[in-house]
Amino acid sequence: MKNTWKWAFICLSLVPSPLHSWAESATDLCEHGKTCYANHNLKKAISEYSKAIAIDPSGQCGGMSAKGAAYYNRGVAYAKNDDYPQAIADLKKAIELNPEDELAKEKLKEANKLEILLPAICVFVNLFFLIGGLLLQKRVTPEYCYMRAKYIAHIRQFDDALVVPLAARLLPAFKRYIVMLIYGSSFGLGAVIGFGVIMSYPPARTYYALGLGICSAVTMGSILLTIIFNLPSFYLLEHKPQYALGLKGIKAEKLKH
Repeated sequence: MKNTWKWAFICLSLVPSPLHSWAESATDLCEHGKTCYANHNLKKAISEYSKAIAIDPSGQCGGMSAKGAAYYNRGVAYAKNDDYPQAIADLKKAIELNPEDELAKEKLKEANKLEILLPAICVFVNLFFLIGGLLLQKRVTPEYCYMRAKYIAHIRQFDDALVVPLAARLLPAFKRYIVMLIYGSSFGLGAVIGFGVIMSYPPARTYYALGLGICSAVTMGSILLTIIFNLPSFYLLEHKPQYALGLKGIKAEKLKH
């Protein structure tokens, strides 16, 4: 009997504690979230606001704060972290809970614009390089490479006899560069479009920022690899053509008239 009363007393003493601390805990978590946001620790700020929302789903952050405040703060943190789909969801929730929140409406407009703008920039960059590569490929003709070879021979004071073999080396080097540029841009564009299709499904939208970063890396990486792989050929052809032409044993002075 004594044990029964003892355990009953312990249980009763524990029950009021969480009930009493709910509002205070949500407030503390929101304040901690604000501090983390001010210190640019966005992931921690989002985590703290999420905990506050779990305690008080109305998003009041405890006390007398307006409904949806926690959702608004978390939405702003998501937007700062480039996770616009999550930011939009939170800001919409904040407006639903507090229709008078004009600041949340303004932030929602900004997030909507950025969600569309960033993938659009990726697509534009890819299309720019893709179309540019196609136009350059048409321009890089044997005649163009022959004129380029004559220019290099003139600047380097090489014999005109080198112009034809130099042009023959220039053509495949330029063609390879343009073709790689086209394939790289096409691959980047495909990644952006594929990412857009995948992100249209709600479960995947959580990874919006990560996906956008990957697409940008694919685009820029493909262009950089194209330049890196072809740079040695261009350098040799333009600065040391006798090496590129297999004439490295012949000095430039011997090639003059």
